[in-house]
Amino acid sequence: MTEPTEPLAEDVVRSDLNLIVGGRFNIDEIGPDAYNEVLARLQAHPAAYLNAVESSFLGARFDALMQSRLHVPRLFELLEGSGPQARELARAMLRHYEAALVIYDQVESRDALAQVLPEETVNLLVRLDDRRRTLQAFLEAEG
Repeated sequence: MTEPTEPLAEDVVRSDLNLIVGGRFNIDEIGPDAYNEVLARLQAHPAAYLNAVESSFLGARFDALMQSRLHVPRLFELLEGSGPQARELARAMLRHYEAALVIYDQVESRDALAQVLPEETVNLLVRLDDRRRTLQAFLEAEG
């Protein structure tokens, strides 16, 4: 997919990104016209959205609690087949999830976590693990 010559306004990218990762990006929620408009912008300007993800959610800006509430992997699913930048960024996001889940992965019984951790913490870990599995599936599909 090639990047169009005319750039997309940053505020449009941020607004679309917030909609997509906020969990409300579906036809039933926003209607078919709005859904198709956002999807068309995303597919026409993938680099702009990927750059926004990188500057908003990776590195020092990675926040495990926020990530557990957002649906960033959804953006990658929508960009399937868009090129190497999406795969590279998905791998970087996956590394962040892996680091946040290192203790979760070491526990022999995840049921035991509920005995020693607050429910909200366990739920956070479960949601992050779900996001991680979604990214892993995206990367496996992309080959």
